Amino acid sequence: MTDVTLAEVLATAEQDGTAPRYQVPENWAQGRTAFGGFTGALLVNAARRDRPDLPALRSALINFTAPVSQPPTIHAEVLRQGRNITTIATRAEIDGKVAATGTFSFGHAQES
Repeated sequence: MTDVTLAEVLATAEQDGTAPRYQVPENWAQGRTAFGGFTGALLVNAARRDRPDLPALRSALINFTAPVSQPPTIHAEVLRQGRNITTIATRAEIDGKVAATGTFSFGHAQES
């Protein structure tokens, strides 16, 4: 068995409408679900996908609601984009049902 890298998974995403669908290779799964870090990486990648100019990731909240046992489709939506902070919500869906969600805040460095 060949281990598949995260970069390879991201590079081989299939389009499902306007959102990408990612395979879950065996080396990124445990039992009947993908590793949480793998799912989180897919969610944060979706937040950054069409926004290469985002500043550094400052906050991440990830909620796992169901096993990611099949290829998830990942959706992203900008909740707010301000001068210093951009907040993006993402969700991983399997057969139209939410399996995981993420809320990410990206922000510029501030002097204190």
